[in-house]
Amino acid sequence: MQSEDNMNVLIENVVRTNRDGSKTSMEQVYIRGGQIRYFVVPDMLKHAPMFKNLLKTAATTSGGPAKGSGFGTLGGKGKGRR
Repeated sequence: MQSEDNMNVLIENVVRTNRDGSKTSMEQVYIRGGQIRYFVVPDMLKHAPMFKNLLKTAATTSGGPAKGSGFGTLGGKGKGRR
């Protein structure tokens, strides 16, 4: 998976599950950041350096994690973005 600063994402080897339960395999999917509501991140990644860097960047640029950014909920019990 690749991501840009504006949260545009390129995901490879994707399986899409349709509402009727049928599945479609796709080699690559590009999603505009403005269309993303949230990411579900496995708990085992909560200590990954990538997320620690995001928290540091958010803290230095805005005085702390942005309200509703979801950064404060990595592996935690916070509410995150709604």
